[in-house]
Amino acid sequence: MRWIGADIDSEHHAVVERGLAKHAPFHRSRNSVADALLIELYATAIANVDLAQQPYAFVTSNSEDFSLPNGDKREK
Repeated sequence: MRWIGADIDSEHHAVVERGLAKHAPFHRSRNSVADALLIELYATAIANVDLAQQPYAFVTSNSEDFSLPNGDKREK
């Protein structure tokens, strides 16, 4: 298992690419580098994992940055 944070060059690159393409969380007019790095680190963490054997979840209440614009915002 890779320790998250040990080498995040690929995640930094992915964050830059995400920002240039205006993909979430860069779809809003604000600096979302920290949010983008979180989602890229999560993607790296689950990249080589059998999710049926080791389930992961990305849980947030931040629907503005991590959901589709005008998407489903279900109530609790």
